[in-house]
Amino acid sequence: MNSPLAAVGTLLVNPQGEILLGKRSNTHAPFWALPGGKMALGETFEQTASRELFEETAISIQHWQLIGLTNNIATYRSEGLHFIVAILTATNVTQQPKLCEPHRCKQWQWFKPSQLPEPLFEGTEQAIYNWLSRQFYQS
Repeated sequence: MNSPLAAVGTLLVNPQGEILLGKRSNTHAPFWALPGGKMALGETFEQTASRELFEETAISIQHWQLIGLTNNIATYRSEGLHFIVAILTATNVTQQPKLCEPHRCKQWQWFKPSQLPEPLFEGTEQAIYNWLSRQFYQS
């Protein structure tokens, strides 16, 4: 890899203030992570967020707010994968997730921000911290 890859993470918040996280079952197991994935050429952040979220959970969201960026250096050091991730959010989400890609994620669950599961994927931990502290980016 000669340069970082671009990806999108989606931070969904239900009316109870809980965040949707997935327990990964692929190479990122056993980490919990936000729904999301790599951008395709020519896509906007919002298009990637909508596509990835629907592919993973069958939840359809069209209106997003860009709330931050993460730079996943620890993942690069441990796995050789360097991602710059745009974090988009949607609030008051009432749709329930379906398990659409069990080879990538074994379950979806809503969590209170004060009771997050362990271990969290690096980018997910950064994104939630930035969202809670209202920071766009943290180096």
